[in-house]
Amino acid sequence: MAIKISGTTVIDDSRNLVSVGVATIGSGTSSIVLNGVTGIVSVGAGITINAKTGDINTSGILTVSQLVVPIQISSFSPANGGTGGVAGNVVITFNQTVGIGTTGFIEVFVGASRSEFIGAGSTRAFMTNGGTKLNIDPTNNFPGLSTVRIVMSSGFITANGTNFTGINTSTAVGVGTTYTFSVTPALGSSYLGGRFICQSGGVNWILAPGSTNVTRNWYNRNDAVTTAQAQAACGDWFIPCHTTLQNPGFVCRVYWDVICGPVSKPYISSHDVGPNTCFVNMTHGQLAIGSKCTPHFGVRAFRCVTY
Repeated sequence: MAIKISGTTVIDDSRNLVSVGVATIGSGTSSIVLNGVTGIVSVGAGITINAKTGDINTSGILTVSQLVVPIQISSFSPANGGTGGVAGNVVITFNQTVGIGTTGFIEVFVGASRSEFIGAGSTRAFMTNGGTKLNIDPTNNFPGLSTVRIVMSSGFITANGTNFTGINTSTAVGVGTTYTFSVTPALGSSYLGGRFICQSGGVNWILAPGSTNVTRNWYNRNDAVTTAQAQAACGDWFIPCHTTLQNPGFVCRVYWDVICGPVSKPYISSHDVGPNTCFVNMTHGQLAIGSKCTPHFGVRAFRCVTY
């Protein structure tokens, strides 16, 4: 016979508890409290089980014969959806020590085409950092301005007899199971409105096209910005300060297409030193001070794009 309280059945005909708000079994530190509203089970004073989230918390020691943690990806380098260089190295960090299995494969796609197949046992895929980082080293560099997609089959990565479900496959489930990134071009290539001369600290340094190079005195230096904007309307061209003109300007001069000026090839900076300004000799990189009225300084605009 069912038992009702205030018209609500709390014990049904099969002697099951139903529609119970909070049920307490026992008392004190050995009690078990079942909360049907919050979905939390409290055992004694130190264990809580959240039925809604699946979390288990204990203030004591948990002793088990084996604990199997699902294999998940902690991070990608280059970042998922981010930007990488043409060098082609990819690092995938896992949440635990893993190993490369005896089956499975990795496929590297550039655009819609598969550029490389890496089977289990290939030297092109190897573990580092105590078995938490998978390094993928494709045979060829990635082409600039391309999109790379990494496919990893189930079973290529294993841990404690469990297979990782994979990346960019129909069987891949859980965190970090899709992975693509775009590739910046090689240094010296045309990119983002100018010439790509340096990538450092999250910044791509772009030199205005060679056709925008002008020869001016300091007061008319911004003509280089005007010519750069006319050719590539990016809206953020600037004349570099003397330190930027030295590095990455002079340091990366091998990637310049044109260096104009007299024999010493001085390039003017935006630096203001009273009646004088700083310029950099693009032949040997030395910094010097000269009159702002000197008419033969080379001037080239730069822009910075974060990645």
